[in-house]
Amino acid sequence: MGADLTLAAHFNEPDILLNPRSGEHLKFRSSGEGRLNLDLDIREPQDDANLGPLLDLALSAPYFASEDGGGFMRRNLCRQLYSLSRLKSEVDAAYPQGFDLYALVRPDLEFTTNLRPDEVQPLMEGKVDLLTPYWQTWGGFNDRFCLANRRGFELYTARERFVGPFIAEHGFIQAERLLRFSVEASGLRHGVIGTRARRVRANGRSHLEWDRLSALQRLALKARNVVRALATLPYRSPPG
Repeated sequence: MGADLTLAAHFNEPDILLNPRSGEHLKFRSSGEGRLNLDLDIREPQDDANLGPLLDLALSAPYFASEDGGGFMRRNLCRQLYSLSRLKSEVDAAYPQGFDLYALVRPDLEFTTNLRPDEVQPLMEGKVDLLTPYWQTWGGFNDRFCLANRRGFELYTARERFVGPFIAEHGFIQAERLLRFSVEASGLRHGVIGTRARRVRANGRSHLEWDRLSALQRLALKARNVVRALATLPYRSPPG
């Protein structure tokens, strides 16, 4: 059975990509997104003024179990929440009829396993509202991607409303625990899926920190990274 697919994205576009935790520091360059054939393409310069009081609130508490002296992790969390909120507003305005199923995915992920149809069945049958990956939960729910019905979509894209109550109760901020807090406070039905992904850094290299891959999978991914690195080398004409 076929399905009608609508692709929408919101891009925060910074001047400089800076992440001291991962060592990324380079000038932002937009490329490749044209291959997505987006139905709704939303772009805006990254400006922390858009975050309003949310950023001040997040910076008022430490990030759980992590050094975040410059506030980069907390800023990035707020930027992610803002991006999701903007995406929801634009999607709802463009498609007021809504959708049966929503897939919300970070743009810096490369999937290493396929999504099994049977894993989505509880969502399609109305038994759960939100499905998130079972791995990298850090005491909460993995927030790298999700599948959701309308109720789950509304919650997942409105987590900024729970930042204040979460900090008031816990005295810190942390992305995965914030998602779990939001889900449980809203009474949503949550489930997990086995699909795995890994982060692709701004230089195109993949990060394997949470993957447990077979030897063959690791070899294939290393080969892919080598090809990417060679592709970024400047071309020099042969002598003669």
